[in-house]
Amino acid sequence: MQQMNWDDLRILVAMSRSCSFQEAGKLLGVDGTTVARRIYALENLLESRLVARDKAGALQFTDLGLKAINAAKRTEEEVEKLQDESANGDGEIRGAVTISSVPIIINQVLMPALKLFAGDYPNLTINLLADNKNLSLADREIDLAVRLARPVEGGYLVKGHRAGTMDHGVFVGSLQSGGGSVDIPWISYLPAMAHLPQAQWIEEEVRRTGGTLSNIQVADFSGALEAVAHGCGRSVFPKLIGDNDPRLRDVNYPKNIRKLQREVWVLRRAGSSSFKRITAVMNWLDQLFK
Repeated sequence: MQQMNWDDLRILVAMSRSCSFQEAGKLLGVDGTTVARRIYALENLLESRLVARDKAGALQFTDLGLKAINAAKRTEEEVEKLQDESANGDGEIRGAVTISSVPIIINQVLMPALKLFAGDYPNLTINLLADNKNLSLADREIDLAVRLARPVEGGYLVKGHRAGTMDHGVFVGSLQSGGGSVDIPWISYLPAMAHLPQAQWIEEEVRRTGGTLSNIQVADFSGALEAVAHGCGRSVFPKLIGDNDPRLRDVNYPKNIRKLQREVWVLRRAGSSSFKRITAVMNWLDQLFK
C-alpha cells in the first residue's frame, strides 16, 4: 500500500470541525474542491469510504472515518505539545492564545487589564473573541473560554475550574442624584433579551417594589451601561465593572441584589494546561476574577 500523507489526515480533521468541504477549506486556507480531492485521494489509498452523505444529503463520517479523525487529533495534540516545548524552551512565553467570552467580559473586564499583562509577555499574542455563542474548545476554535455559569458541555474533552464569583450592584450615572428611590426608572431590555438574568431580576424588582421601567430598551449589557452612564436611568451591573467605571455610582441597593451573583468559570481543552502559554493566561484570568 502506498504511504499515507499525514497532511491528508489534517484535512480530515478540518472536515470533522465543519462537516463541509467549503468550510474546511476556509479553516485550511484552500478552496473546497481541494479538500474534496484530497479526501477522495485518501479514500482511494485506504480503499474504504471515510465520508458519506445521508438521505438528506448532509456529509457524515463512516466508522473508519471517525477512527482516522480520532487518531489524527491525538497526533495533532502531540505535535502542538512539541511545538510549545520548542517555542518556550528558553523560559520565554511565546505563541498565541485565543480567549472567548461574552462581550461584557471581553470588553469591560479583560480589555482594560490586558495592557499590563501583554507588557509582561511581549512574545505572547492574545486573541479576544467577544461572542455570545459558546465556541468550541474541543474543536480548537478557541484555547480558553470564560463562562458565567458552570459548564455543561464538552465532556471529558473540556476541563474547567471556577475562577471566582461576580457580585452585582445597582448603578446610576455618577452625576445623577438619588438612585435608590422608585422615581428613577430601570433601563429595561428588549423582549428578545427577557431571558437574561439581569432582565429577569429587574422585572421582578419592579413588581416587588413598585418601581417603573424606562421607555428606553436595550439589547445588551453595553447598551444598558451607556444609558445609565448618560443619566437615563438605573440598572444592575457586576461590581467588578461598575466600580471601575468613573461614569457610574453604586447606590448600595438592599441585599436582594445578591440573587444576581454569577459564577465565573475558565475552561480549556483537556491536556492543554501543560502548555506554558495556556498556563500563563489562565493564571492571569484567575487573578482578575479571584
